[in-house]
Order: sequence, then C-alpha cells, then structure tokens
Amino acid sequence: MPNHLHGIIIIDSSTKEPKSREVKCNISTEYDISRIMSEISPKAGSLSAIIRSYKSAVTNWCNSNNYSSFGWQKRFYEKIIRDDKSLENIRKYIINNPIKWKNDRNNVVGLLM
Repeated sequence: MPNHLHGIIIIDSSTKEPKSREVKCNISTEYDISRIMSEISPKAGSLSAIIRSYKSAVTNWCNSNNYSSFGWQKRFYEKIIRDDKSLENIRKYIINNPIKWKNDRNNVVGLLM
C-alpha cells in the first residue's frame, strides 16, 4: 500500500548481552548529561536505532526528491516473531496486503498499485 509499509527485521547478535546492567544513581556527584543521555539512548543495533536510521535515510531522500508532503507516523508497531508458523503468517499478510488498497478508506483518489 502506498500509505504504509511492512517489514521484517532480523536482529542477529552473535554476542550475548547481559539481561541487566548496573545503573548508578548518585546524580549529585556524577551529573554528566552526555553520559546520562548515552545510557538512556537507543543502543546501536537495537530496533529503535534501526528504525531511526531507516526513517532518517528515507526522509533525506524524500526531501532531496521534492516529496514535500511526505511524513511519518509518530510511532511504529512492533511484533516479536517467536516461531516459524508466525513468521509464515506474517509473510503472507505482507504479500497479500497491497490487494486491499483498492478498498481502503484512505484511497480517496482510487489509486491503483
């Protein structure tokens, strides 16, 4: 559909990250805004960082190619795919989704894909 996209992102990490990490709380003696922001910012390779990079690249391309009306939704929907059956169902949904565009309520001009 021309008004949204679906994708499957596979994050494969060969190193195991610890499930928890120490967070220092002595803000009065360790107030360093750069360090604090680094700790709470999305980590490289995380889903949020991947989406942010993708949206930035697409936005830059749109701006360079005169697509001034282009805009993003504020959030993205994520679903963790836990097994092969779910993966297959999601793939089928993505493949079949464009067929629905001709009847979509947002297709006000009758665009065909």
